[in-house]
Amino acid sequence: MDFKKKTVEKKSGNRKRTIVLIAVAYVLGISCAGYYYFKRPVSPPVENSSDAVKYMASAEFKKLSADERKAYFKGVNEQLGEGRGAFFKEASSLSENERKQLRENTGSIFRSMMNERVNKYFALPKEERSAYLDKMIDEMEKRRKDGPPPGSPPGENKDGKNDRRGDKGGPSVERMKKHIEGTSSSDRAKNIQFMMDMRARMQERKG
Repeated sequence: MDFKKKTVEKKSGNRKRTIVLIAVAYVLGISCAGYYYFKRPVSPPVENSSDAVKYMASAEFKKLSADERKAYFKGVNEQLGEGRGAFFKEASSLSENERKQLRENTGSIFRSMMNERVNKYFALPKEERSAYLDKMIDEMEKRRKDGPPPGSPPGENKDGKNDRRGDKGGPSVERMKKHIEGTSSSDRAKNIQFMMDMRARMQERKG
């Protein structure tokens, strides 16, 4: 009985570590994925970027088709510019209920972005994968410099003032864990391997 119990506990522990590992991968890379995998973006109906993000947190945005939401999301990100933290800085100015709705409205988009990026990586010939990882790593490093890292201490709002609510607009490991727990075992395995390959490539680049 003790042996069976230990085996079950070990499997459970391994699964939790797996989810945490993929969650970290999501947090590190997800904000740079949206620039590569969607069709021509749909122009936001408003010129003000803050209003555009607020629209994404609305019930009206939720009524759009999945493809329309994806295209619109890319359009908003391009409107906000190349800064990695621009979207989350705008999101931090929303009310708590609006941020919650925004996460619900965009959660499937984030998962789709990550899955498409990983699938594209494994579809490449092995000799081309390092170049693909280099592009992702360079993009991640650039966006780290452009904006505050996910999960950072209370940051600035859109006016450059300290936001005491903290970085609630951006992704966190805990939120990503919840997203990942709903994915298939094959997707989790792919994401783990992708992250391991990326970390190995980072070490190679350091020499």
